[in-house]
Amino acid sequence: MIITEKINDEYNPDIIISDGLNSFVIARNNLPDLCWYPEINYYKNNEDIVFTIKEEDCEIYILFEQLYQDIITGNIFPLKEKDLIDKSSIDIKKLKRENEQKKLKFKEMAKSNGLINNGDIILHSEDYDEYEFSSVLIIKKLDNIIKIIFSKNKINNNEKIMLSHPTYNIRINESGGRYWSFFILFANFRRKLQNINWERINVENSKDKILKYK
Repeated sequence: MIITEKINDEYNPDIIISDGLNSFVIARNNLPDLCWYPEINYYKNNEDIVFTIKEEDCEIYILFEQLYQDIITGNIFPLKEKDLIDKSSIDIKKLKRENEQKKLKFKEMAKSNGLINNGDIILHSEDYDEYEFSSVLIIKKLDNIIKIIFSKNKINNNEKIMLSHPTYNIRINESGGRYWSFFILFANFRRKLQNINWERINVENSKDKILKYK
C-alpha cells in the first residue's frame, strides 16, 4: 500500500510517496522547475528504483493514471464543459475538432522528443548531464498497475571534468526545456496531490472510497 505525506511549506508542500521500503519526493525546492527524486544514497545504489502504484491505492492511482493518459493522448489543454456553454452545435463541433487537432499535435511532439516510446513515458532529467547520460524517469502502465522507475545517471567518460554527481534526481524545466509543453501536466499533478486529504487516504485506503479529481 502506498503511504503519502506532505512536507516543508504549509501552503505549497512537497509530496513524499512511500511503498513501505523506499520513498520518492515531488518537489519545487524554491525553484520554478519540478524535481522528482528517490530518498536513497545515490553513491551506494546503482540499480533502478521501482515503485508500484496499484488500483487499490485509490486517489493516488487515479491521479497517476490520469497523468499517464494525459501525456499519452496529448491532452494538455482539455476541452471542459464550461467551454461549450451557450455554444451552437456547429461551434461545439468546431471546438471539439480543434481540440482533437491540438491533442494530436502534442502527441506527435511527445513521440518526436522521446517522451513517449512504445506506450511508456520516458523522461530524461533536464539537469547538468547530457541527454544520453542523464538520469531517467519511466512511467509504465500495466493493466491496473502504474510503475514509476528511476534510473541513475551515467558517467560520461568523454568529459575531462565531471559536470555532475551520481544522482537519480529528475528535473523538469518549467520553460525552455525538452518537455516544456508538458510541464503544466506535471505541475497540475503535484497540485492535485497537495489537495488530497492524506490522513483519510492513509487510514481509509479502500476501493469504495474513490473520488475522481478533475
